[in-house]
Amino acid sequence: MQQVSAWRIVNKYHVFPTINTERLELRVEGSRNGEQWQAYRFRYRVDDPAQMPPFVVPHQPRLDWMFWFVLARHPLNLSWFERFAERLLDGSAAVTALLAHNPFPNEPPRFLRVGLERYRFRDPAERAQSGQWW
Repeated sequence: MQQVSAWRIVNKYHVFPTINTERLELRVEGSRNGEQWQAYRFRYRVDDPAQMPPFVVPHQPRLDWMFWFVLARHPLNLSWFERFAERLLDGSAAVTALLAHNPFPNEPPRFLRVGLERYRFRDPAERAQSGQWW
């Protein structure tokens, strides 16, 4: 908390102090032919198990953060996610600019699929041995 106390935007009354060391993440992939799939990569979500989680305070990575709430299956969350998927299929430059990597820079995919990944933090001994955070 000392790193962000100068901004005076931190307190302990928030959801994040209660987050576990394990989490579910949606994996969004596209394909032009329905057989070969390529993953979209996000700026602040887990994509590479060897990558340390980024420190983003005071920035709020809204798109990446909203993915957590899609898993709750609330109609409002599903609605924005559906529009997000439609924009990926349209190849919307405004939406793909929010991503770390768009695997379809020249022509949008014809198909999308969404998978679920389970990540957990490795303990210090596992991380030292494997070099992976997750």
